[in-house]
Amino acid sequence: MYADVQELIDDYLPEHSNDAQIRRTISHIVGFVSDALDGYCRVPKGYFSPAGRDAATRKIRGEGTNYLRLPVHVPGSVTIEGIPTELLYEGQNGWIYWSTPAPTIDDDWTNLLETRIFKYGHIYNVTARWGWPKTPGAITEAVRQITARIFEKRRGVIGETPLSDLAFSEIQLSPFVQAILEPYKRREFQRI
Repeated sequence: MYADVQELIDDYLPEHSNDAQIRRTISHIVGFVSDALDGYCRVPKGYFSPAGRDAATRKIRGEGTNYLRLPVHVPGSVTIEGIPTELLYEGQNGWIYWSTPAPTIDDDWTNLLETRIFKYGHIYNVTARWGWPKTPGAITEAVRQITARIFEKRRGVIGETPLSDLAFSEIQLSPFVQAILEPYKRREFQRI
């Protein structure tokens, strides 16, 4: 679940803060909306959950550039087998770049640049804590707003209608929610 139920109730539905049945209902809606949001953003279930504590190794193919495009990971947790960490730096986009040493006049520039690329087609063993450091605030806010909207819209019949009958497409996303979700929608060739 991408939103804290108690915070949602306190912020959007404070009149129901002491009702255990309403809390359970809202918890179910938050779970449904979290799962539906993964589908809307075209990512696997639980994609926006915080990363685990343990690092794992993935195989990443080099593209013949001075960077490796990596899936979402916790910044600063990346190591690449066989490459000293001090030769790498992480860009703001989460990709790992070769750091280029300051060349001297006597350096062979061609050789210097060729040794600082991730070879095309070569498989690199990259270890990191894959996933988000914490659920992005925009995702949490979208879940909170959609949940409050569903609850208010279906207040009298929520117990009679299974959540599985709610189609995410029938939930009219506000322009604000659409705007904050746009950067999180998976693009066609984006790695996840």
